[in-house]
Amino acid sequence: MVALTIERLAILIMAGGKGERFWPRSRARFPKQFLPLNSGGTLLQETFKRVTNIVPAEMVYVVTPENYRDLTLGQLPALSPENLILEPVGRDTAPCISLAALHINRRHPDVSLVILPADHVIGNEERFLSAIKASAQAAFGASLVLLGINPDRPEVGYGYIECGETTAVINGWPVKNVVRFVEKPTAERAESFLEAGNYLWNSGMFAVRLPVLLDLFKLHLPWLHDAMTRMVASMDGGAWTSEIRGQFASLPRLSFDYGVVEKVQGCVVIPVDFAWDDVGSWAALERIWEKDRDGNVVR
Repeated sequence: MVALTIERLAILIMAGGKGERFWPRSRARFPKQFLPLNSGGTLLQETFKRVTNIVPAEMVYVVTPENYRDLTLGQLPALSPENLILEPVGRDTAPCISLAALHINRRHPDVSLVILPADHVIGNEERFLSAIKASAQAAFGASLVLLGINPDRPEVGYGYIECGETTAVINGWPVKNVVRFVEKPTAERAESFLEAGNYLWNSGMFAVRLPVLLDLFKLHLPWLHDAMTRMVASMDGGAWTSEIRGQFASLPRLSFDYGVVEKVQGCVVIPVDFAWDDVGSWAALERIWEKDRDGNVVR
């Protein structure tokens, strides 16, 4: 297996969510990822801070809608404007990742790319970073490497990954075959997954070599890859023209999981044991904030 070096590792942070279930704190002009929901920093700042412990800032990219440009650069002064990739409008994660991959390919065409949402709360940073490095290393021997969360409750709000046999161990992390993906289950099925012990939550975090990622788009979403390639090639000095903006806005909404991940052959998953929450709603704060003696969460 090819050795992973810092020069061959890049991080892409997706910061385009609306955080609608955190209304009224999260609003269209100031969504969840820009809020300090768990600590002194915002969720985006905490994500950026974590990953710059293993890669330099120049190897970290952020993709977000263009109306969050100033907000993102204001919260991340260490992020170069050249590493901020702007979408004209949100079209879910497949167009978002396709756009970012083409931009990153111009400067770093042979990296192992780790893709992370901006709005997750992570516990045990040391274990998180160790798993990230293991996933990036595993990407040199697999088509796509997912990070799966060991479930601690029968959650119906997450997608699940059924994992099979262990195919490798990297720095102490087992790498397992993916048997299948399961969409958000009923409470009864979620309970059965928890009891089975070989189902993981799909965290939305994954690693892939950039040339492989581009090939996956060509194979599974050729129409999107072709359209995005034309749009990126036509951009005027990196800026969106009104014509290209209209072309992007006309793209259908499509998730990367549905459009690519669930179709990939040779997909693997690393079960991780650090605390994780995607803080999808106010109810999630009960899990991550400290309770008083009466079981209430008050701030």
